[in-house]
Amino acid sequence: VLGTTGESSTLTQSEEEQILQLTVQKVAGRVPVIAGAGTNNTKETIEKAKHFASLGADALLVITPYYDKTSDAGLAAHFTAI
Repeated sequence: VLGTTGESSTLTQSEEEQILQLTVQKVAGRVPVIAGAGTNNTKETIEKAKHFASLGADALLVITPYYDKTSDAGLAAHFTAI
């Protein structure tokens, strides 16, 4: 849920939380819930990832920083931090 295809970039934090909580509730452990937590900002992604984990996400979908071109070392640092 909350991947990059669709309107996830236009949702408020509250709407994201509601969608994730409803999904976790409806799935009831039958399948893993993968939550889209990626943003263009590493710190924000980490905060969102921790929050989504606390709401029951089993795994995260995290994107590469998309606004500025990032070096290989920068990408490695981004994903290692997360």
